[in-house]
Amino acid sequence: MTDVREISQIYSPFPSPNQIFQVRRVLIALVVLILAGLNLPSAYSQAVYGTIFGTVTDPTGAVIPNATITVTDISKNVSVTAKTNGSGDYRVQHLIPDVYRVQATATGFNAGTVEHVQVYADTQPKVDIKLTAGAVTNTVHVTSAAPLLNTARADVSTILNPRALENLPNLNRNFTSFELLTPGTTYIGWNVGQSTNPQQSQQIEVNGQLPFATGYQLDGTDNQDPIQGVAVINPNLDAVSEMKVTSQNYDAEFGAAIGGMVTAQTKSGTNAFHGSAFEFRRSDAQQARDPFTEYAPSALTGKYISPNEQNMFGGSIGGPIKKNGIFFFGDYQGVRQKTGSSVQTTVPTALAHTTCTSGGNCNLSDYLNPALQGGSTFQIFDPTTDPASPAGRVPFADNIIPAGDVSAPAAKLISEMPMPNTGNGNITNNYVASGSGIFNTDQFDVRGDIQTKQNFHSFGRYTRFNSTLSGAPYFGAAGGGGFGAGGFAGTDNAVDQSVAAGGDYVVSPTWVTDFRFGWFRIYLDENGPDYDQPLGNELGIPNANVGDLTLNGGLPQFQIDVPSNGSNNGSSALYGTSAEQYLQTENQFQVVDNWSHQLGNHSIEFGADLRYAMNHPGGSQ
Repeated sequence: MTDVREISQIYSPFPSPNQIFQVRRVLIALVVLILAGLNLPSAYSQAVYGTIFGTVTDPTGAVIPNATITVTDISKNVSVTAKTNGSGDYRVQHLIPDVYRVQATATGFNAGTVEHVQVYADTQPKVDIKLTAGAVTNTVHVTSAAPLLNTARADVSTILNPRALENLPNLNRNFTSFELLTPGTTYIGWNVGQSTNPQQSQQIEVNGQLPFATGYQLDGTDNQDPIQGVAVINPNLDAVSEMKVTSQNYDAEFGAAIGGMVTAQTKSGTNAFHGSAFEFRRSDAQQARDPFTEYAPSALTGKYISPNEQNMFGGSIGGPIKKNGIFFFGDYQGVRQKTGSSVQTTVPTALAHTTCTSGGNCNLSDYLNPALQGGSTFQIFDPTTDPASPAGRVPFADNIIPAGDVSAPAAKLISEMPMPNTGNGNITNNYVASGSGIFNTDQFDVRGDIQTKQNFHSFGRYTRFNSTLSGAPYFGAAGGGGFGAGGFAGTDNAVDQSVAAGGDYVVSPTWVTDFRFGWFRIYLDENGPDYDQPLGNELGIPNANVGDLTLNGGLPQFQIDVPSNGSNNGSSALYGTSAEQYLQTENQFQVVDNWSHQLGNHSIEFGADLRYAMNHPGGSQ
């Protein structure tokens, strides 16, 4: 069955009467605000762009109307112009994150220039320029320091530039880990498993809100898995031009989030070619041994520590396709990881293993020996007797189960379990195993930017992430947890894709619009060991595997309590394999259109953000 879900900010094509009433209320409110002449807070599609604004004055402090403002992207050498209004104020919107030069010219004055104005998405640096009397051909360079207090915005945020993203310590180059640099953030006590979150996007609380309350955007389009709440694309650090984490007072444009808002922008090319390359490698040669599980060499590898290595490599390149107009950027990151792990767990004793699988009586007398379990004894009772009867439950003499009472599926499962290999005959923590799992990923981004006309800029980006995860089970044919990353047993293949495209167009000196299209797709195909084999039926459990074996194959899972004793507080051991294939495909489409209008010294913005999400069990890449 297809499951089609709607998330926040998704609207049907046929509005209900209640929706029409709500729209009318919004329109009336806008008209009232306009008539009242209020100066509305301006966001100007800050999810992708930034804004530079300020006032131009003469040496006496008088404003200079009709001055020409030229804002130039230094790395691309593309410019946009604007005019100051009657109050000497100007505002240049829809600037992609970069470093800019701002120049003001007016008749009878020397030109004034402010260099190196850093613009981030969702920011509005204020650049005031004071012109001195003279000829326009003369230029006065102004050194402008960043203001101590941002009076243009009320949000509480942390911004990381490319230098910070590339140089701050980050063991696994995990972009979402940088969210923890914002005050009020902390790790949640649990995380989504690696098999369903192969990009290992972190789950982080912002101001005590659950991770699902934090929104993620990449290049102004939604980047949040609507089911698990994590970031869909965890971008390569070499591809990110900036990251901003807003914890309070973010714009209404980000209204889908109630906790925090994490926005990121990918890099674009410049007029010069730039590139990078990296490789980071770790292996078991630098690891310390676990004295409890790695005290002897493995019979398989001859090593104390299971093979463990991680090789992360990649690079990026960007530059011009046509100088001063068309630019490209691309990057790649690969991971080849072999995760070695060891485990100490519990299997039936050698006596139980031998007798319970022989077809005769099942001898569990080891479990009555206090010397084998810290002074405790564990009596086995006949399950066919009634504990409510006067005689109560009847124990099996010496913990020996008659052959006729031994469950055939249980005997079969025990026969597939390995023998104890540690613990001097103890009934718990008597088995040590080690092995390695494979986790490989490939991820790349390609982006293009076009600005051949001063009043129009467009961009497009495509990202693809592939991963494979595998691990053998602890108990071999008897299943159990695995040696794959995060204790995974089986195979898992994932493909995440993301598209962001858009543009901004200056319709007139007072009207500006921008539009964006976003799409992401999540594909997961997870299978347990021998997931398509009738192992439950072969074990002797009737109807354990019926119908389509790709969905209902494998061994059933058994979670058995481990008795507590003087050295063990009790736990549970998992046997068997996942009996169900996990196959999931998610798609989300997004269309955004925003309009900005300058009305004297007042500014108004309105727009729409439409999203349509689909969750299909099954599907293909």
